[in-house]
Amino acid sequence: DPQSRTLRYLNLGHPAGYVLGQAGEVKARLVSGGLPLAIDADRPLPPIASVDLAPQDVIVMTTDGLLEAASPRQTFFGPDRLLQVVCAHRDQSAEAILAALQEAVYEFTGNTHLVDDLTALVIKVGEQA
Repeated sequence: DPQSRTLRYLNLGHPAGYVLGQAGEVKARLVSGGLPLAIDADRPLPPIASVDLAPQDVIVMTTDGLLEAASPRQTFFGPDRLLQVVCAHRDQSAEAILAALQEAVYEFTGNTHLVDDLTALVIKVGEQA
């Protein structure tokens, strides 16, 4: 909700997302609350969570393909590298952060064949409510 600067979310089956503050600290971890939709139609959905946001906060969410992108030495890109890249570029636009993340993953993987999608969503909270 851009008026109240509140993020309401339900993460089903994806890795945790993050909200980083203006100083680069992890303000919130957007944890997964269950199985992906339609895997078990009879299972009730977990409650929707919410996080209060501030101007210049950065929200980043990815699929497992990005976090599990492997280097030639078969190590994963992982959440620590994700957070380092986002934090290093947090003063830039969401588009620039996303481009830096893509570049970092491709540099990390080198010529290694990617076996999954590389999907990320970056949102930067504006100054005006």
